Order: sequence, then C-alpha cells, then structure tokens
Amino acid sequence: MSRFVWSFLFTLLFGQGLLLAQLPVARLLTVFPPGGKAGSQFEVALTGADLDEANQLHFSNPGIAAKQKIGENGLPEANKFVVCIATNVTPGVYEARVVGRFGISNPRAFVVGDLPEVIALTTNNSPAKAAPISLPTRKGERVLIECKGREIDSRMDAALALYHAAGKELERSRSGGLLDFTPAADGEYLLKVCDFLFRGGGEYFYRLTVSTGPHIDFIFPPAGLAGTKGKYLLYGRNLPGGAPAKVSTVDEKPLDQLEVEIELPREPTRQFSSPQKLAEESGAPWLRHWAGGS
Repeated sequence: MSRFVWSFLFTLLFGQGLLLAQLPVARLLTVFPPGGKAGSQFEVALTGADLDEANQLHFSNPGIAAKQKIGENGLPEANKFVVCIATNVTPGVYEARVVGRFGISNPRAFVVGDLPEVIALTTNNSPAKAAPISLPTRKGERVLIECKGREIDSRMDAALALYHAAGKELERSRSGGLLDFTPAADGEYLLKVCDFLFRGGGEYFYRLTVSTGPHIDFIFPPAGLAGTKGKYLLYGRNLPGGAPAKVSTVDEKPLDQLEVEIELPREPTRQFSSPQKLAEESGAPWLRHWAGGS
C-alpha cells in the first residue's frame, strides 16, 4: 500500500512538471503605426510578449514587405522594422505576423490606404493635453469622418464630436463609425476624438479618415453565385453618378444609390471580398480614387 501511494505521488508530480515545461509562444499586441499609404515606406514598432529575437515581419499581401531597422551601431534594433508598401496594393485590411525565437505570432490588422497620412502627437493623450483636430471645409461639401478602432484590433471604442470654431457642438457619434457632416458655411471646424470610457494607452490606437470621397454603406443583393457577373445596387454617400435613394441611415442622413456590374471570383479566397474591392476589380476605380480627401 505504501509503495502504491509513493508511486502515485511521483506520477502526479512528474506529470505536473511536464505541464510547466511548455515553451512560450510569441504574442503580438500592437503594430504602430497600424498601416500606411500604398507606395510609401515607413518605420513601425512592435509590442507584445515573448518576442525575443524577432527578425521577420510577414504580411498576408505579398506587396507589403518589411526588414529589420538597423541602428547607428550597425545592429538590428529590437522590435523595429521598416515597411514598404507597393503602389499596386489595394486599400484594405491585411494581417501582420512577427517571427522570432518562439515561432510565428498571432495576426494583427494592418491597414493600407490611398490618402495622405499623418501620425498624431504622442503628447495628445490626456484631457489636459487634448488638442482638437482642425478641419478646413467648404460650404455644402459633404464631409465624411470615419474612425476605426476595434475593426483594426485596437481596444478603443471611439467617440467623435465635431465643433464650430466658436465651440458649438454640431455633430456627435458615441459609437465610433461614421460622422457625416455638410457645413453651412466655409470655415474651420474642430474634431474631438476619445475613447468612450476615456481609457488610453498603447493598445488604444485608431485610424481617422477625413474625406469627401465615396463611401459604401451596403450593397444589394448582399451575395451572389461564384463565377457570375451581375448587376448590384450600391447604397452610400458621395457616390458619383448616383441618384437619391429612398432609404436613409439610422441617423436620417440621406443615401445615394448606384447600379454597377460586378464579377464575382470563381474560387473562394482567404479574405472577405468587400463590395468596394469587387467593384474596383470590375472596372469602377472611382470608388477608390474619385474626389480625393485628406
């Protein structure tokens, strides 16, 4: 009986030791900045856990490449890479993974855009140091302001507020998403961006887009048979050639509608094919390049 008890305890302790001996796994938390403009080259910094000897940064699009940043001493700088985005990379959200001593990490979102980009000052991170964003606009010009947080793997729940230069609040969005504004007069307007619960830190990054270009809200029908070409109705805002739609948004903003022909891919893809991407591939490049913005 005594021998059985000691044998059982030895087996139990030995098994527990095996569980504790597992190797760590690389875990990627942030890539900052979390994206860039097509055709640009810039530096990014990584944060995470068990990123020892991280020497490669892989992306789900072959048009996005990265190499380690080399310091003044001729050696690679830890967790810093220089990213190069080819000019022909379609705007969208892609995946980034880092490779190091403990293998390849989990994916994080990496956004490619086609508008000029500016990185906000890092000191603008508390109510006392808040600096509203100044937006010069023209009368009657429909301006679309979009803030992405959780959509790009951030912990931020964005809240937006737009003010007249005199301080009067004009528009507000408490759930992030899109802020649709048509100024009644030329002038400067101020935009305030914050987390809904006023949280902050390195994992609370966001991407803010201000544009007068087209925006698709939804498409009908929302699906089609693979390998077929058909006509679809786009519903959105600032659609060139579009007609007023009989539907509006939840906040009663008017929508445009436009009929386009889209060819659906024959084979399934790893990534979700958005209406915008499929329309571009079907000969409607204005969805990406029309009007412009800043």
